[in-house]
Amino acid sequence: MGFLAYGMLTMKHAKDKQWLQEQLQTVFEKGDEFLKTEEGKTFVERLFVYYAKISQLSGEELKKAVINNLSEDMQATTLSSYDQIRLEGKLEGKLEGKEENALAVATNLMIEFPQFSDKLVAKLSTLKIAKVKKLRQELIKKGKLPKNPPPENGGRPAMN
Repeated sequence: MGFLAYGMLTMKHAKDKQWLQEQLQTVFEKGDEFLKTEEGKTFVERLFVYYAKISQLSGEELKKAVINNLSEDMQATTLSSYDQIRLEGKLEGKLEGKEENALAVATNLMIEFPQFSDKLVAKLSTLKIAKVKKLRQELIKKGKLPKNPPPENGGRPAMN
């Protein structure tokens, strides 16, 4: 299973705190490949911030889990994010920039899976459909996506 799929699993299990706490290593184990690019590193950082928020691990528990379960490269990236979050006082409080994280998720989903419909991307990223449509147009203009948007069923056969 790819790293993006683990990101989607994290979103799927957002309300299952026990699963999240038990699966830190699984969620981030394939992320080292993403650390090779700035865009990938940003995705890892944002996924970690999202994970930190929804897992409800205390700051020290989270730091210990990272040290005990992740590769050295992944530790450096996530602990850097952890320190930044901690300095901003956001681990214990509500994270700002929820929409920014959702935009990053939507962007990565559309780039990695351009056949996904806007409706599916909106559902997975928690963005409104209008925002996803606008984002898709921006990515098309930047040449990051093909000019033809996917069919509304995301390239899958219609379910009756």
